[in-house]
Amino acid sequence: MEVLWAIYDFFFLYLLIFIIYTVFINKRKKNFSTLKKNDEVVLFVNRYGIDVEKVGFKRIKKYLALINSFIIAFSSTIIIHVDGLLLKVGIGFVVIMIMIYSLYEIVGRKLKKMEGDKKCTTVKKSKKNGKNIG
Repeated sequence: MEVLWAIYDFFFLYLLIFIIYTVFINKRKKNFSTLKKNDEVVLFVNRYGIDVEKVGFKRIKKYLALINSFIIAFSSTIIIHVDGLLLKVGIGFVVIMIMIYSLYEIVGRKLKKMEGDKKCTTVKKSKKNGKNIG
């Protein structure tokens, strides 16, 4: 029964954090210049060599919202169900570091694959005749 409550807590926290992250944080990032200043995007660009403009502005915002919401909800759920302050701090720190490293690694590789994929690149159309220009 305790595991079931932990699952409920996780899904509730995940939805709540995802909605807050999407509504409040992603609304402030309206263009590439503000998104490129974000530390998470700088990590993707420097570590994996991802071209932010090729992958897409909305796609990166969506993945960041999913990852960060999952990390916060998962670590919070574990911390809520552990007794002892020092144990909570220790477990929380370890879980957050592992989650950040592993999930950003997975998403960075996925975005790098998507960057080379033909479905990912955006096609610009000429204003004069509506033909593809690149």
